[in-house]
Amino acid sequence: MEFILPLKIEKVDTKLKLPIILLNQKDDLVTIEKFSIKEKEWFFDLEGLRIFNQKEGNRFRCKKVKGLINLCDCQEYVLTNYKLIIKKDTDNPWSLQQIQQQLDFAFKIIFGCGFPFAKIKDTNTLFNNSRGFINKQIISRRKNTTINEDSIKRLKRLFLLLIREKKDTKKRELLRFFLDTAMSQVPNLGISGALYVSILESIFAEEKNTEVGYRFSLRLSKTRNRDLSYQKSIKDLYSKRSSIFHGGIDRFSKADLKFLEQEACWAIEHYLLNPDKFSHKELDRALLS
Repeated sequence: MEFILPLKIEKVDTKLKLPIILLNQKDDLVTIEKFSIKEKEWFFDLEGLRIFNQKEGNRFRCKKVKGLINLCDCQEYVLTNYKLIIKKDTDNPWSLQQIQQQLDFAFKIIFGCGFPFAKIKDTNTLFNNSRGFINKQIISRRKNTTINEDSIKRLKRLFLLLIREKKDTKKRELLRFFLDTAMSQVPNLGISGALYVSILESIFAEEKNTEVGYRFSLRLSKTRNRDLSYQKSIKDLYSKRSSIFHGGIDRFSKADLKFLEQEACWAIEHYLLNPDKFSHKELDRALLS
């Protein structure tokens, strides 16, 4: 069975040869490949698709929309040049979706993009993840990343860890939920900002400590090897988060969100790869070094 997912990325380093193999073990194969016009027509159930390169960005037209897809919801995915393919010797679509879920988590952390749309080859079944069509947009405020050798190495390492440890811990489930919600299309900056701070807090703060904000900012600053101005920024953002969660006004800026997304994804990646280094004992030991 073959599962196809449009991959919303801007560039692939020319030094990388396609297909890029992310996983090749037993009956599982995951690759990044080119997404042709004909494949897009099949995937989105379109007819006569044409894509135009313009100064302000690519645009597309089609003669006919044969299915029920709303092109406004998926236009960025129609324009993408790449697709991700999951192949597995199985008749069970759920086993493919289990791999998709781990890939989705890893891609959000490394590249700031996920997979709202997926389709099984040789069928007319279109799958989408738990956000559905209405909330399908994934909002990343980081600069679009070129897929290069270093980012692929990071992605492979994280993805292999996620599929090897088949059962999610409560902490991983919490981090995934916070990240999914923060990056989904939400009505205001405050919700996303508060959730990004909560990701950092869940990794660096100790619930029983009475000076949570201070210790949290100190641990994070030390782990990131940053100065006092960084620590002050984290404390201020923590205060904004607390205000929102207690019914206060939305005070997060777009710059705050970009910074917080970057820090939260860095923290999740390093926590998942080295959880022992983020124990309260190790974090406090680092403060003394």
